[in-house]
Amino acid sequence: MSSRGELTQPLWRISWIGFQIPNNPAASQFVEALAKAWMEFNNPRAVVMFVVQADERNMYDQHWHSAPLKEIHNVSTLRKTLAEIDAEGELLPDGTLAVGGQAIAVVLHTK
Repeated sequence: MSSRGELTQPLWRISWIGFQIPNNPAASQFVEALAKAWMEFNNPRAVVMFVVQADERNMYDQHWHSAPLKEIHNVSTLRKTLAEIDAEGELLPDGTLAVGGQAIAVVLHTK
């Protein structure tokens, strides 16, 4: 780590010299729950989809979930607006939601 207190790890693992960020197990537990739900879907090519607004400003909070999903669990994510889901989405014969040709295992919509 730099002596100037610069970021040295991915955004979701912030560590600064001389400053301690309190541990927040809720964030990692939420990622674990998403990963478990993805595993239950039982399709390794499926993704977790974040439903976002067209002028989304909350993308950094979503990054806190998507980065460890990819790095720890190798789960891909995508971000789509409701309009994009309407235009690109389809229900497959087995009931699976596909958006842009990708099977969706978990949908996360937050405000």
